[in-house]
Amino acid sequence: MTEVIKMSSNTSAVRGLHGRSQDGVQCRRCQHTENKPIETLAHVLGACHYGHLLRVNRHNTVRALIANELRKSYEVYEEVGGLANDGSVRRIDIIAIDRKKKSGIIIDPTIRFEVQQVQPLEVDKEKKDIYLPTVTHYKEKYSLEEIEVVGLMIGARGTITSFFINFCKRFNINQETMKRIVHATIRSSIHILRNHIYT
Repeated sequence: MTEVIKMSSNTSAVRGLHGRSQDGVQCRRCQHTENKPIETLAHVLGACHYGHLLRVNRHNTVRALIANELRKSYEVYEEVGGLANDGSVRRIDIIAIDRKKKSGIIIDPTIRFEVQQVQPLEVDKEKKDIYLPTVTHYKEKYSLEEIEVVGLMIGARGTITSFFINFCKRFNINQETMKRIVHATIRSSIHILRNHIYT
């Protein structure tokens, strides 16, 4: 619980926090890289190479929670490869299909360090820019007439935005599952932080 409060208030024991390190503010895990970034909580939870596999695991856990809940009402596939209009290969996290309406929705849940209120809208636009060029491919693959793309941001410190709440209401994702997503994200972020600092 203490670490959750520290993460929420940006007082976790990272070198970039004033007064936390006598060894400088550069990331302790990236010292031998060319870039030498400042060790902030955002860097540790979202960018440092040292926590890459733990971040992938955090993402996969959240993706599975969302996909399993959607399976109650939709035909759902995860980690599906496809082609963009320019021939490049892309992999979508989730596609949820409503066969009666011949429609689908590509969902890309993304865990990001929370920095501003409009961030969920920016993430949604970013993901649309990436995956809209694949819509033709997935329409043909699954015999669909319409496909929507949603970039779904979940805060790395457990922040749930109104964008996320509206998504959950629209797709009947219940509050218990929302809590499980938040708890899984927070637990994983704490694990990433502790692994970075103490191993």
